[in-house]
Amino acid sequence: MSPSKCKNGFCCKGVDLNRNFDFHFGGLGGSSDPCEEIFQGDYPFSEPESQAVKKFLLDHFNIEAFINLHTYSQLWIHPYGHTKHAYPADVKDLVRTATKAAEELSRMYGTKYRVGSGADTLYPASGGMADWVKKNLPAKYVYLIELRPSEEVADGFILKPSQILPTAVETWQGIKTVAMAVLKKNRLA
Repeated sequence: MSPSKCKNGFCCKGVDLNRNFDFHFGGLGGSSDPCEEIFQGDYPFSEPESQAVKKFLLDHFNIEAFINLHTYSQLWIHPYGHTKHAYPADVKDLVRTATKAAEELSRMYGTKYRVGSGADTLYPASGGMADWVKKNLPAKYVYLIELRPSEEVADGFILKPSQILPTAVETWQGIKTVAMAVLKKNRLA
């Protein structure tokens, strides 16, 4: 933590990397206050972590799917999240694939995931990684998955140990569904 992020002996948590990408950076759902949980950073890609992710993705430009795992709320989110009712041109296919993935995931333990854009299911959040990927790379299937527990849990950021393996198993089922969609798109399955 840099000294500039400390005030009166209190240090702020730092940048929310999922608001540090150059897609509607500084818009709704971000903050320029370094002590806010949704601090977006001083400028897009201001952090070495977001710079490294950007470099990796641009170096591997021809990816066909991108999944960003988060916690929590049990949501399968497609772009775009910067404002309500903003969608990429292929949103129907994204929703169809996400819905199938959520259904496959649910078959494991009965866990229910809602499908939609981040702004429509939660709240607007500008500067998102998945949104930047969808806008700047050829990846068709781009999602952000908010894992267990459900949004009704008071502090779901720390998953109970008994929930870790089931979360991994069911999430893998959903991810395999996206992988199959990529294979079918390329006529490999």
